[in-house]
Amino acid sequence: MISQNPSDVKIQKIREAITKTVVVSPDPAHIRMKLFQLAREIRTIVGFNRPIDDTYKKVVGKWHRQSGIFLEDESIDILWAQFKTSWDKIKYSTDMELFIKLEHIASISEYPTICKNYQDVAKDLIRLCAVLDAHWSPEPFYLSCRMAEDEFGYSHAKMAKLLELLVMDGVLELVEQGKLIGGAGLTGRASRYKFLADKGKIDLSSIGTSSELSKEAE
Repeated sequence: MISQNPSDVKIQKIREAITKTVVVSPDPAHIRMKLFQLAREIRTIVGFNRPIDDTYKKVVGKWHRQSGIFLEDESIDILWAQFKTSWDKIKYSTDMELFIKLEHIASISEYPTICKNYQDVAKDLIRLCAVLDAHWSPEPFYLSCRMAEDEFGYSHAKMAKLLELLVMDGVLELVEQGKLIGGAGLTGRASRYKFLADKGKIDLSSIGTSSELSKEAE
């Protein structure tokens, strides 16, 4: 068996990342989320120690072209600026394999019925929580506002407010409040939740019994 050149493997992974994160809706929130996911995919591939430089503008350009009509009115320079901003915000890599698998299942699953009462990122957050709950049940699932920030591209403060809203609305039950460690509040344990609404049909047949997510949340 002939082994591939590492640089060739990296190029192929970048191509796959572009394809996986193409925009399929003109909705600004969707575009922002997909661009953030692209930045996270690319940073995971090239390494978190590598600083952003103009090399990656070509990646954004290819992503822009592959997204077709949904980005035809979007300036490549503005998207590039947003990509660079996202790069510095990323705290979690896509090497969180179990979480990424569950996120993928969420992205192709139907929205729970309760989502009809919500819009935009709140619907996506509810759907992700339903999948996390389905996998970890009967135990509560871990989810920090910073993990949600990294997933959806919104500030952790906004994601914290949305999670708080879902608890107040009875969609989620806060089982254990997360705990911060250190004055800067950059580390700690994620909060634990239970999903109280009807989750609908969720196919978890491709997921094993790994405990990677709980370890990442600590």
